[in-house]
Amino acid sequence: MARVTRTTRDEMETVITYNRHIGVAECSTADPTVMRRWRRAGWPVEVLGRYRDGSPRTSQTAVPWRLAVRFRPFAGTPREGEIPPTGDGSATSDRGERLPEP
Repeated sequence: MARVTRTTRDEMETVITYNRHIGVAECSTADPTVMRRWRRAGWPVEVLGRYRDGSPRTSQTAVPWRLAVRFRPFAGTPREGEIPPTGDGSATSDRGERLPEP
């Protein structure tokens, strides 16, 4: 039996293209883990390509963009009204002045 060449980890990309005016996110992936997540979430997954042994290689789906895209602050980004960390463990006021130690 011939060996089936698989996609490498570097080639397993996921692309999400969304247009919030139309309201649809078009998602495509070559990562089997992402394919399984989409199926568990109940998204309609269409297989685009298969390996020689019949297992899925690439797939795509289209869902409302709010399901696929979530805007969250980066870790360490201060929320509005919070004092950003200075990096040396001390806090500063809104004007950049150093606050007294507690």
